[in-house]
Amino acid sequence: VAEGARLRGASKIIGVDLNQEKFEIGKKFGVSEFINPTTCGEKKVSEVIKEITDGGVDYSFECIGLASLMEEAFNSSRVNWGKTVILGVEMHHTPLAINTYFLLRGRTVTGCFFGGLKVKSDIPILAQKCLHKDCQFNNHPKKGDKFDGTHDFDETFKCKNVVDLTTVDVEGMEFEAILFYKTYDRKVSFSVEMGSDKRHHHTENPGEPLMIEEIEVEPPKAWEIRIKILSTSLCHTDVTYWKMSTTCRGAYVEEFQEGDMVVPVFRPNCRECRDCKSQKGNGCSIFGGELVPAMPRDKTSRFKGMNGETLYHFLSVSSFSQYTVGDVVNVVKISPEFPIDKACLLSCRISTGIGAAWKVADIEEGSTVAIFGLGTVGLAVAEGARLRGSSKIIGVDLNQEKIEIDGGADYCFECIGLASLMEDTFNSSRVNWGKTVILGLEMHRTPLAINTGLLLRGRTVIGCLSGGLKPKSDIPFLAQKCLHKELNLDGFKNHEVGFGDINKAFDLLLEGK
Repeated sequence: VAEGARLRGASKIIGVDLNQEKFEIGKKFGVSEFINPTTCGEKKVSEVIKEITDGGVDYSFECIGLASLMEEAFNSSRVNWGKTVILGVEMHHTPLAINTYFLLRGRTVTGCFFGGLKVKSDIPILAQKCLHKDCQFNNHPKKGDKFDGTHDFDETFKCKNVVDLTTVDVEGMEFEAILFYKTYDRKVSFSVEMGSDKRHHHTENPGEPLMIEEIEVEPPKAWEIRIKILSTSLCHTDVTYWKMSTTCRGAYVEEFQEGDMVVPVFRPNCRECRDCKSQKGNGCSIFGGELVPAMPRDKTSRFKGMNGETLYHFLSVSSFSQYTVGDVVNVVKISPEFPIDKACLLSCRISTGIGAAWKVADIEEGSTVAIFGLGTVGLAVAEGARLRGSSKIIGVDLNQEKIEIDGGADYCFECIGLASLMEDTFNSSRVNWGKTVILGLEMHRTPLAINTGLLLRGRTVIGCLSGGLKPKSDIPFLAQKCLHKELNLDGFKNHEVGFGDINKAFDLLLEGK
């Protein structure tokens, strides 16, 4: 592996082994740095690798055959595009357990026998490279050889007196409705004001009805814009733990003008960092780290209750409010011609499904596709597969009997968020080249257990957030496809309710309707 990486021009090749003597052996094949796990102290090998590579390696290889080492190899790979290749046969038949959240952040796991080579054509090529001295298997390095490795608004908005989408005039401004997350991680507080009857309700336990109340939305600070929500949609993420608008802006904002039509998104896209400039993934190394219920730059909130208490943001979107504030890295400008009631679909679910089919799986014409879970994300995967010319698209859902897939599908997608279903999805992929794409956030935080023997037979598992799309460039591209009738969104919307009927919307979501 090291020799192959050297020949491909790898800038840094890190060897990990318990035998210190292996470093001297590895040097002749290009190993530039060496880690002995016994000398790492309390740190894991993956933590050391992340430190010396500024976030993880692009490619990680496990060449021993231990599930625990496979997990460390996976954890050593870079968020957003890191690929882990399993080469060792697990000696104890222990399955590989993967944290699906880390998988969803753009990492890939693939396995292969014999390096994926076709023996009759590829081995002669290797032989010729050895004869031509391209590959070095004999000469040791000499002793001593070195290896290089626009303005602020000072007015605080108050939102009140709203039912459905009717509007009232408050201090010369029109407002519509409020529904707001207060806390985070499955414990949610919602508030509502219905007419003149003000009520405040904290939902500490999932499943309680949501309510609406009056809140204050502070002005945008530097690099932020205030957004008027005209349309929003629900995502299943709203249950397990967004969107169309006009804007006003704070200082240093040049990308947006007041009155622009925008879509807030939870996946940041600053366009300046290494990750945003790379074509390998859709993460952001500056703003895409830990999820915090606040603005990404100063970690403070722009929302307050009427008693002055701080209310928190949700996934950088917070669209269950008539007005919200977003950082420019989480907002995308789209054509003003795009229908308002469909624009909100592009902020999450449609983009996730289409992107997974086009960018992550890169489905080719004539391929077979299996989709586990036919909600909005799964149906968007199907639309993307159809547009790519798939010969067979198989949907698997509780509402129908599971269809036997002859030989396995070329591409399999899990769109629900259950580890057991992820395993079924993986097992439905074709031996030798089948690719499984995980799109669902595991709702019970159960790790994905993979039979490494099946992984070694050429299968791949990859996860992604938002379908691998870069919001600021890809969402406008999808919007244009819709305007040109190349991408069909008509079948994705089947219910529309006013904000006052938010509980009905959640009921429909949970019923799969």
